[in-house]
Amino acid sequence: MPDKVKLQLEGLNGNAFNLLAHFRQAARRQGWSSDEIQAVIDDATKADYYHLLATLLDNTESPNGDSEHV
Repeated sequence: MPDKVKLQLEGLNGNAFNLLAHFRQAARRQGWSSDEIQAVIDDATKADYYHLLATLLDNTESPNGDSEHV
């Protein structure tokens, strides 16, 4: 599994389902397996919205290599 999914979260519709869909799509394109993607999604959805955001931030990085992506 690659370390992180290259995904710019800033500017996306902040709806939880939308964020998860963008993560899933980007992870698939970048070679993550279904099990790897599902593990992140399962973790992200086990608590509240803020946990979801934190989990996605932990598993994504800016596509342009910047350390800040939100």
